[in-house]
Amino acid sequence: MTAPSTHTAIADVGVTLVDLLHEEIQQRIEFKKSEIALVSPADAAGSVRLTLWLYHVTENSHLRDVDRPKRTGNAEKRSPLVLDLHYLLTVHPTGGGQGSQNGVSTAATSEQHELLGLAMQVLHDNPILHVGMLPESLADDELQVSVEQQPMDELTNLWGTFGDQAFQPSVAYRVTPVVIDSSVERPVRRVEERTVEEYTPS
Repeated sequence: MTAPSTHTAIADVGVTLVDLLHEEIQQRIEFKKSEIALVSPADAAGSVRLTLWLYHVTENSHLRDVDRPKRTGNAEKRSPLVLDLHYLLTVHPTGGGQGSQNGVSTAATSEQHELLGLAMQVLHDNPILHVGMLPESLADDELQVSVEQQPMDELTNLWGTFGDQAFQPSVAYRVTPVVIDSSVERPVRRVEERTVEEYTPS
């Protein structure tokens, strides 16, 4: 019996990605759990060096048309909600990265770019989130993780919502399909067998 995908699916995907990034990156460089956060780039504070921000959620129109209502016994459950999650992965400068002299700034920027490359490598090497990587609410799913090609003007406009925040290296990602099962069931009548006798006039 498959486990239902609950309303926590969106939150669980975010936590799974953060855990994956931290676990893989810290094996290559010194990288603490406190240095990655599931927040908007504008909300990155303190020692945060890497943010993953869920900036957009869309319904997967293709799978929406494919999935049918599920019938169990005398009840039928509505078709599940199938979503695409759109994230912005951003690397932030470490202390002294902004407003410092050229030598320090260049070193900080180089470190920033190294972290971006490492994070992208992790997601490239893990294009499918599968059983063993996912929590119970998503245990029956396989999620695809891929770079989403965003025109520069769209990224710039998106970053413009952060006020005077300086633009930082960012990459958009899409995670799909994230399924949330419906909690609504409706009774279904069974078709009763009827016997029809044919009348033949004598």
